[in-house]
Order: sequence, then C-alpha cells, then structure tokens
Amino acid sequence: MAAPTTKTQANKTSTAKSSVKHGCILSIITIMTLLMISPTYAGNTADFTLQYGPASIHQGDDLTLFGTAPVTDGGILDFRFYNNDDKIPVYYAAKEVYSGNFKFSIDTEDIKYGNYTIQMYYEGSIKASADILLLQENEITVNILPKNGALRIYSTPGGASVYIDGNFIGLTEIHKGIQINGIEPGEHTVNLTKTGYRNQSQIATVYADMLNEINFYLAKMPTNGTLSICSYPSEADIYLGDKLIGVTDDIFPDMAPGNYQLQLWKKISGSDSNSSSFSDKLYNYEGEIEIKAGEITSVFAYLEEMKQPSVLEVKTIPNFAEVHIDGMYVGESNIVLNPIAEGYHTISLFKPGYVEYTGTINIPEEGMSFKMTLSPIYETGKLLIAKSNPSELPIYVDEQFRGRTPESITGLEVGAHEVSVKNGDSEWKTTIEITYSGSTTVFADFSKETMTEAEATINNEMQNNTGENEDFSEEELKKMYGVGLYNEQTDHIKEEPESEESGNKTIIDDIIGMISGILPI
Repeated sequence: MAAPTTKTQANKTSTAKSSVKHGCILSIITIMTLLMISPTYAGNTADFTLQYGPASIHQGDDLTLFGTAPVTDGGILDFRFYNNDDKIPVYYAAKEVYSGNFKFSIDTEDIKYGNYTIQMYYEGSIKASADILLLQENEITVNILPKNGALRIYSTPGGASVYIDGNFIGLTEIHKGIQINGIEPGEHTVNLTKTGYRNQSQIATVYADMLNEINFYLAKMPTNGTLSICSYPSEADIYLGDKLIGVTDDIFPDMAPGNYQLQLWKKISGSDSNSSSFSDKLYNYEGEIEIKAGEITSVFAYLEEMKQPSVLEVKTIPNFAEVHIDGMYVGESNIVLNPIAEGYHTISLFKPGYVEYTGTINIPEEGMSFKMTLSPIYETGKLLIAKSNPSELPIYVDEQFRGRTPESITGLEVGAHEVSVKNGDSEWKTTIEITYSGSTTVFADFSKETMTEAEATINNEMQNNTGENEDFSEEELKKMYGVGLYNEQTDHIKEEPESEESGNKTIIDDIIGMISGILPI
C-alpha cells in the first residue's frame, strides 16, 4: 500500500509554565494537534471544507476561518458558534464566497473561553463543522482532534468505479480522481473496477483530520491467454487441432481463447522417418483444453507408449494431392508416413479439379502402400446427333471419331465444339454450343448433293409449287421430266418399291419408256 500523503499540520505543543511564587512545576504535556478540520456533511454535499488558525486560540486572539464552498459567486455562508456545555449559540457571522473559496477573521475578545463547535451553513443546511478550544490568556494550548478523515483516490485510466468497504462511492475523474470526506479513522478496503481492466484492491488507512491520497494503476484485461505445457517424456511435439505449435516443455503466450483438441507425440530411439524400421518407441497423449483470456492454462501430460507403429505409403495420380489421415493433414502425395498406428484409419485426398476421395483403410503391422487415381471433374453437357441422310456416316467431334449416325454422344465439356459428318469425299460441318442441361440436335443432309438436274428441278418445283405445274403430283412431274429410270452415279436401276405390285409396274413402265426413247415411233 502506498504511504499516505497528507495535508495536515501536526503540532507537538509542549508548554511548561512554572511559578516560583507558587512553588509548582507543571508537567510537560505533549498533544498531537491538527490544524485541518474534518468536516461533517449533510446530503452528500462534497467539497465543502472548514479550517481555522492559528493552532492555539486564546481569548482575545483573532480566529481565522477559511475553506472551500462550491457555490456561485456571491453566495453567502452562515457561521454559528455553539458552546458545547449548554449548546447555546454565542456568535454569528456571515461571509460571501467567490471562486469557491472564503477566508475571514473573528475577534474572540468578547467570546468566553471554553469548548465550542463552529457550524457552517449554506441555504439552511449544515455543510461542515469544526470543534475548537478557546483558551484563557496564558493557558496551555490544547487542540481537539477532529473526529473523521478523508481519502482522495486517483486512477489511471480515469472513469473507474470506486467502492469503499463494499459501498459504491462514485467514479474517478481523469487527473482529479475523487475525494471522499467524513470517513471514520482506521483501515478501509478500497476496490476499483473498470470494464476491460483488471479489478484492483488496496487497504487504505484513514487518519483523523488527515487527507490520505492513494493511486491505482489499472492493468488492461488481456484478450488472449497463455498455455504452459509440460510432459513426460519431454520434448514431445504439440498439436492444437491439426497445427503443430512447438514442443514440450514450453510456455506459449498470446493464445486465442477457446477449446482445443490437444495431441502430444514423442518418438524415442528414432530411425529414418522414411524407413520401415520398428525399433522406435512412440508415445502419445490426447485431451481437450480450454484457454481463457487473461489466464494461464497449465497442462502436465504423462505420455503413454503406443502399439508398435506401422508404415503407410500414399501415392496418387496426379501427384501433390492433400492427404488427411483421421481428419488431420499429414502432407501431399506421394508421401511415406512413418510411424503410424496399425489398424483402421480414414484417409481423404483433395486436389483442385479432381473428385474428392474419402475411404477407410486397415493398416497391417507390416505396413502398406495405398495408391489412388483421382477422377477429374468435368463440366459436361449432351450432344444428340439425330440422323443424317444417308445414315451410317462417320461423326467427328473436334476431329475425334465418335461413332456413326444416328448416334447420341454424351460427356462433352460445356462450350463450343466443331462437329463434322463425312460422306465419301463430301464433308458436312457445323459448330455447336454445349450447355449444362438439355441437348443439341444436328442433321447432316447430303441428299441435295446427289440429285440430277431433273431431280433438282422437281425438288424446286415441289418446294415452290407455283406456275403451270402446280396441279401435278410428284409422280407426274417425274414422268414429265423423264426421271426414275437411272441413278446417275451408280448406272444401276433405281429401286423405289412401295409394294411388290407397284414396284414391278414401275420397272415395266421405265423399260417401255426407255425403248420408246431409243426407237423412233
């Protein structure tokens, strides 16, 4: 506790008067006297003070009263002297206050010696009081100690809540603190609290008619905690979750508050981590811990020896996939894990652009090699080639053979693709856009490329269906233009059977027509 700083006047007055005439020697009297008066307040009127001087007041001396009063300029204070023997007022005085202070003198010649109480009034209420002893001329000086004392409490930072003996007093102000008057002498417990700062407590000693000043320096409440870990055996790897933070025995400050899964691993008589030797001994500890802000979390762990470890080799196509064993990241493929406990484990593989793999493996005592080919992730749509004329023609997508018409092709990536269909030396091409859903239909029509001039004329006539031929059927148009007997590319008789009877009739008609064309009629 800080030593009290006081504003007081302590007089040790020892006055010895001897009278040879009376043959009497007075004993030396030592009395602790205090000039500052401890005021008594009414209605929580703080900062009213009343003091007097000089320390020894004899009848006929000028008594000076002074102090502070937080009133407006020109406010009037009333002072009344009461004889403590009969409680009768013997003197009245009034004084104006300016700038919160007052000071004036009273002639005590007409006031009888004795014990008096001076009371200071403002607006009809007692604000402060003091007890004095008015002595006879040549009488030994005796000062009466005031009953109570005062405390002024400062805090850094300001704005702290002040409690004295468990009772809330008020808030400290920056640089000014807070003053509490009228406190009984003795020891008092002072507590200060402030949000975001540690509570602080002191024992303050209050002396009668003294002002004791004490200071509090509040420590800011930390937002993080501290972790202290020791283990047997020591120098074990420390994992919080899947993060390696160091080795035991050590202290880790500035740790974020929260609950953590703690794992400790220790390998003794270690061999090459990439070898399959089992001469090592593996120790392990697992548990949950909680780190709290502003507190130290201490852990002592006794590591247990694990079963003989095994070896796991993990290979993937492609390489550099993330490998997680039982939810803990252990590295990238291709990797050899030594040591690892035999038995069942969950293995997960991650690589951007590839399908995530998760499965269960059973590692035997002699170890194992795990190999996995990851499947790429495709964004696919659907292409439907409905048909071509003629059919059974080869289809190419982005210059890759994909079958013969009619065909349905799936698994194409979303986006643009070039599609071609080949018919002998002829090639039909188009560009399509594949989307996530739905299908795209294409039709390769080579029929127009094999038409004769007459067939093309008939096709145009049928499409236009205008002019003088608009009332003729397709069969009649063929007869008009001599079409139907030969295929110009094959030189074979063209077969268009709809039925056996109509087919035979058509062939006979074509032969007759051919003969008629050769022989003149």
